[in-house]
Amino acid sequence: MTEDPHSPLRLQEALDGRLTPEGRLAVAEHVLVCERCRRTLHALRWTRVRLAGAGAALPTPDHLERDLRQALNIQASEVARPAPPQVAAAGARSRSFWRRWLAWWSGGPD
Repeated sequence: MTEDPHSPLRLQEALDGRLTPEGRLAVAEHVLVCERCRRTLHALRWTRVRLAGAGAALPTPDHLERDLRQALNIQASEVARPAPPQVAAAGARSRSFWRRWLAWWSGGPD
């Protein structure tokens, strides 16, 4: 326990219930006459209340699952999309080139 009556640690110990009954009484009497410690104790209580609610689960919007499924479907359809036409055309031109080259090399008609 901290002996300084203005110590925020002592106020936190009192708030947490870690002081003896005599220690809690001393803190309560001090807070009655000390404005600074009264404000600090109020801030500690406020922080405790806010932190207690911080872990609470927030409700999810009704449309969230629908929107996620729609986004995943769009992404899946883009992945499964066939290759662009330019790639197929380049492949056909390449085969045509090799056919002409092979015909030339073998001495066949152009």
